[in-house]
Amino acid sequence: MKLNNFKELLLRKTADNDNLQLLIKYIRDDYLLDHIVESLSKMAASDANRKTNAAVKHFGTHMDEHVEGEMIHDQLSHHASNYKAALGAGNTSVADQHMRKIFNTMYMANKVTRDGKENHSGGKLTVEAVDPKPWEEHLYADSKTDTNGWKQDRKDYGYLRSAPHAGREGQGRKNERYRDEIRAHGHNKAYPLNEIKVNGKHIHIEDAEHDGSFKDHPFDSHPILKHSRTPSHAHKDVQHEDYINDSDAFHGEGGGAGSYWDLVDTRDPKEHAARGSKKSDTAHPEVEGLDISTPERKSKAVSAKTKTDEAPKQSKTDKEKFDDLMARLKESK
Repeated sequence: MKLNNFKELLLRKTADNDNLQLLIKYIRDDYLLDHIVESLSKMAASDANRKTNAAVKHFGTHMDEHVEGEMIHDQLSHHASNYKAALGAGNTSVADQHMRKIFNTMYMANKVTRDGKENHSGGKLTVEAVDPKPWEEHLYADSKTDTNGWKQDRKDYGYLRSAPHAGREGQGRKNERYRDEIRAHGHNKAYPLNEIKVNGKHIHIEDAEHDGSFKDHPFDSHPILKHSRTPSHAHKDVQHEDYINDSDAFHGEGGGAGSYWDLVDTRDPKEHAARGSKKSDTAHPEVEGLDISTPERKSKAVSAKTKTDEAPKQSKTDKEKFDDLMARLKESK
């Protein structure tokens, strides 16, 4: 059967929903059109946010798990170790500079892997970590701002050094989701950096020395860390050409890749190969954990006199209700 207009199509698609059928049948055409355009606009905006720019796709496609994969693992290990050292020395400013690098790399890695939904590396890169959003809730306890996770780019990451937030009032469903997540992984204290894994290997958090300064890592200069934050619609041909040139320079003579291999050459080969083979100790000092025990449901108090003991209440007939009303009217005169 040929459909004559869009409404007929909608009526066909909603044949099993009487309420929608009624709405579609009688809604004004201009109202219907406005709602459809609004819905399509939201879908388009959501899709644009999910799209990956060409630099991320290029990095994922051309990366080597034994080159870039190892560099990412080493860079995260470096910054976690120096974060721990700076924190132990009481230098939270430098500690947060190292944490900012960790967040930037984790954000990039999640862009490449799309949380496993569409891994642009073809499986050459996998990153696992505990979601930092329950800790980030400390920043928004009195607002409706949504959490950003690894996208968070700031100068102060102090919220990671305490237990995850107990949850915002009036956000019950979200709070329970976060509490359920915390119960599932069991990390109810400071954020567990030592749970981060790259290609199946835990990051290596060692006892580094802290001299009061920030220490960079060769992979910090890889252009993907900057370009991964550019929205797809803003990453045009000019930006992509810049990324390609900078990427070639990173792998060329005197670039970051060469500096990384020079760093590896200074290590004992066996010790280097063993980095990440077991989970490191936590990077944070001990703090009191969030109570994540499941609360017992309170049963409703049962009165001594049960319903079966009570005399059944007789509902009044319409005539009795009418008589009562007339009696009250006479009394009021």
